[in-house]
Amino acid sequence: MDAQTNINELVRELRNRNIELSFTNGKLKYSGPQENIDKEILAGLKENKARLIKYLWPDDCPNMMPINTEGSKVPLILLHAGEANYSLSEHLGKDQPFYGFFYIGSEGENIRYKSIEAFAGEYVKQLRKIVPGGPYILGGFSMGGILAYEMAVQLDKMGEEVPGLVLVDCEIPLFRKDLRAGIKKKLRNVYDHFYYRGKHMLYQTLGLFNVDVPAGFRKQYILWIYSRLMRKYKPGKGYDDHLLLFRTEANDSPNRYLGWDNLVENIELIELKGDHGLMYTDSGSISTLKEKISTLTEKINS
Repeated sequence: MDAQTNINELVRELRNRNIELSFTNGKLKYSGPQENIDKEILAGLKENKARLIKYLWPDDCPNMMPINTEGSKVPLILLHAGEANYSLSEHLGKDQPFYGFFYIGSEGENIRYKSIEAFAGEYVKQLRKIVPGGPYILGGFSMGGILAYEMAVQLDKMGEEVPGLVLVDCEIPLFRKDLRAGIKKKLRNVYDHFYYRGKHMLYQTLGLFNVDVPAGFRKQYILWIYSRLMRKYKPGKGYDDHLLLFRTEANDSPNRYLGWDNLVENIELIELKGDHGLMYTDSGSISTLKEKISTLTEKINS
C-alpha cells in the first residue's frame, strides 16, 4: 500500500469520526468529539503529519513549501535557496518554523510577471495565505534576495513587522558604478536580448497551447527573465531593521555593500568563500550561513 493510499484512508477515517483537519497559521490542526480521538488516530496524525500538510496545502500557493511547520519562534522564509533550505533548517532546530520559496519557472511554466513588485506581491500573497500575520524573518539567495527586500517593503506598508532580512550575494544593479563592467554588462544584455527574446517568444506561443518550457532551456529562460526584471527594478527605502548581508569573495562589484547601503542603514556584512554558484553547496559557505542566520534568529527570538 503506497503513502497516498494511506493518507486517503486516514482522511476517510477522520471524516467518519467527524474529526476536521485544517492548516492555518502554518500549523496542522484537528478538532472533533474527544471520544473519537483515540491513541490510534493520534498516532496516525503524528506519523503522517508532513503528508497531511501537503494534502491540505492550498493550490494557489504552489511556490511556497513547508520546510518545518513546527515551533514557536518567528518564522523564517527563505527565497530561492534550493537544497540549502534543508540543511539550514536541520541546524536551526525543530522550534524554528521555516518555509521556502522555489523558483517560478522551475517546472517549465511561463513567468508572467512584468516587475519585481508584482513578483514579490505574489509571494506576499502566498505567504499570508499560509502564515497570515507577522512578524517574519525574510531572506533570499541571488534574485531571491531582491524579492525578499521588496516583500519586506510591501509587508511594512501592510503593518507587518520584518525584524530581520537575510540577503545572500545579491546586488542592486542600479547602484553599480564600475563603468567598464557596466559597458560589458550592457553589451551582454544586448546579446541576451536578441538570443533569448526569440526563444522566449516561441515558448510564449507554445504556452498558449499549455506546452511547458523544455527542461534544457529552463535555467537560461529563468536567468534571462529574472535579469530583465532586476534591471528594471528601482527600489525605494522602506526597510529599516537589521540586514544580514552575505557577499561571495569572487563577487566583482565595486560596491562593498552591493548597493544596499543606499537603502538600509543597519547592515552586517559577511564574506563567503568561493563564487556565486558555490554558495548553494559549498560546505564552508553553508556552515557560515548556518552560524550567522542562527545568531540572527536567536537574537530576534530572545
